[in-house]
Amino acid sequence: MPFSKATIIGVCSPEFELADHVLSFEDLFDYELIVRELGSGTRKSLESHLSEEQIDLASFKHQTTLGSIDLIKRVVEQNIGITFMFDVCVQDELARGTLKKLNLSREFKPKQMNFVYLSDNPTTDFILKMREQFTD
Repeated sequence: MPFSKATIIGVCSPEFELADHVLSFEDLFDYELIVRELGSGTRKSLESHLSEEQIDLASFKHQTTLGSIDLIKRVVEQNIGITFMFDVCVQDELARGTLKKLNLSREFKPKQMNFVYLSDNPTTDFILKMREQFTD
């Protein structure tokens, strides 16, 4: 069931040396990239977009893989690297100014986010009520 749309954005610390520059992906290849683990939806979306740009994730020379969005945000806030994640995951940090959106010359396409559930699952009624609450 469609829920909302989200867009992957590049994120850095406000102290990142290129924070205020217009950047291509190539400008970021020498910096530490913090990514989600294999199999995560965020990573798959990132890899898919890079592939459309004819870029392999391996083009980023320095990578660290972490399995927690919160941990990734904390590491990036400390200016240890940059990351790419869905905008909805960092909206609070962007508003507080602890993270900054990278100004990329090529933006990511929005992705449809969905609720996925089994129709005969006992939690289906709860999911449908929650959907009504979030879409009103």
